[in-house]
Amino acid sequence: MTPLVLPYGNVLVHDLRGHGLSDSCPAPGGLKDYCADLTALIDYLGIKKNLIPIGLSVGGMIALLLANQLQKRILKLVLGDTCYKIGTTSSWNERIKKVTEGGLIAISSEVVARWFSKNYKLKFPDLVRGYKNMLERSPVQGYIDTCAAISDADLSQIAGTIDIPTLCVVGDEDRATTPEDVKKLAELIKTSSYAVIEKSGHLPCLDNPEKMTNLIVHFIEGHQ
Repeated sequence: MTPLVLPYGNVLVHDLRGHGLSDSCPAPGGLKDYCADLTALIDYLGIKKNLIPIGLSVGGMIALLLANQLQKRILKLVLGDTCYKIGTTSSWNERIKKVTEGGLIAISSEVVARWFSKNYKLKFPDLVRGYKNMLERSPVQGYIDTCAAISDADLSQIAGTIDIPTLCVVGDEDRATTPEDVKKLAELIKTSSYAVIEKSGHLPCLDNPEKMTNLIVHFIEGHQ
């Protein structure tokens, strides 16, 4: 975790279990276990109110679970390039099979291709290669466990219970969670707004960090 003290609040960034600097451990409860990790961290830090979870992709699914459990402690919610269901059980099982047999290098090219827009890939091929290296060197078991957690998850009913101001945002070139997917999520959350970031793939926070940051800040300040 990396807490930063900023003029408009504190920012807490954490690694999922089996990612980054976090240890790998089984997650028999699927995404609920990942949410429990985050809840435990929030409780440990004594954060009782005015939470603004910002989750992207699987992080968005975890943020949905968190919002459902801690609605009274959450001020606003930001969901980026995510949906109540991502992919299919068969597609995730196929990815797990590839990684189990060939490591992360077996799927890194196709995954990273979805992360970025055409413009970003042309303009910053060295950075794209760096992110590809990062993915390939990630803990294999941690990646497999996360794929398994996502594979059967369907949070459509939970999304319908959210009564928190929510921003649903997506890159217009996202092929992992398409603009149509994210719009469906926004339609389920009655208190949500929907925004598309042009010339962005699955990770608009890297493709167009200034645009995404401005959207988030304006939303938090109450301008959206």
